[in-house]
Amino acid sequence: MVFNRFAVYLVAMAAVLLSTALPGLTSATRAYGAQSVPGASFYSVSRIADGIELTLQFGRPDYPRHALIAATATLRNLSHPNLAVERSRRPFGLCSWPAVSFVSANAAVQNVEPAQPIPVPVPPCPFPGVVDLPIGQTFVEHQIVVLWSSRLMATAQVFNHVDNGYDGFSFQGPTARFRLHSAPAPTVTIQQAGAYSAALVSLPPGAQGRLYYRSWDTCGAVLRPAVAYYWTQLYTHRLVSSCDKWHLDVAALNMPVATLNLGVSSNRLSEVAQRPLSLSRPHSEHNHLHPAHPSPAGQ
Repeated sequence: MVFNRFAVYLVAMAAVLLSTALPGLTSATRAYGAQSVPGASFYSVSRIADGIELTLQFGRPDYPRHALIAATATLRNLSHPNLAVERSRRPFGLCSWPAVSFVSANAAVQNVEPAQPIPVPVPPCPFPGVVDLPIGQTFVEHQIVVLWSSRLMATAQVFNHVDNGYDGFSFQGPTARFRLHSAPAPTVTIQQAGAYSAALVSLPPGAQGRLYYRSWDTCGAVLRPAVAYYWTQLYTHRLVSSCDKWHLDVAALNMPVATLNLGVSSNRLSEVAQRPLSLSRPHSEHNHLHPAHPSPAGQ
């Protein structure tokens, strides 16, 4: 009887120590479809089809509207023969987009990404470089994305290794659902000095965090703003440009995005200010590509 009580005591103490020292074992959760467990330390959604699993992981299931958030996409080859992915490249930007694209959607699973009044200059891009993803291996991308709506869809650009080439196709991932609430965005103040425009960025009162930005223009002026087609850390609170048309997105993580479209009509600017811009990677489907030297994953 004494032995049994002592054994029960040891089991109880082990459970307490395990939950205290390793909180990830008890608080971490994996959700399928669009479900989450209350009190989880992260929020994830997964979809499995054709021997491929795509899992999206976020810090939590609730954010401010139009928030800039961190996302991790994990592509796992469960049983798909001859699967391949683009070689991981950083930094992301023109001709080096992430392999997994995120798109905000409505309840009818329709794309609700805002239009871009100042278009992104998209040059023709060379073959990106593809590596095989054997069965049992994973491909992970860490991204920064914006929640334009409460639903976020993901699509992975993957390939079938066929003979000496690769057939590209899109793998539809899961849709993550979030609870959104109101919160203040950074303030962008414009100062004019002759032909130059300066954008001064300030966080809301009491807010803290690193600023990230996207910036591009449509002119070839001598003094151009720092060009960043993908979210990049901003080390200054002042950006200067002499371009007639200039686009700027700026935000701190887990805070709403502030948008500037300089040189756009006031009506259009007002519309864009309410619904900031998004930059999604263009995908081509079923293109047969022939890289010069295919290599195994991880090299």
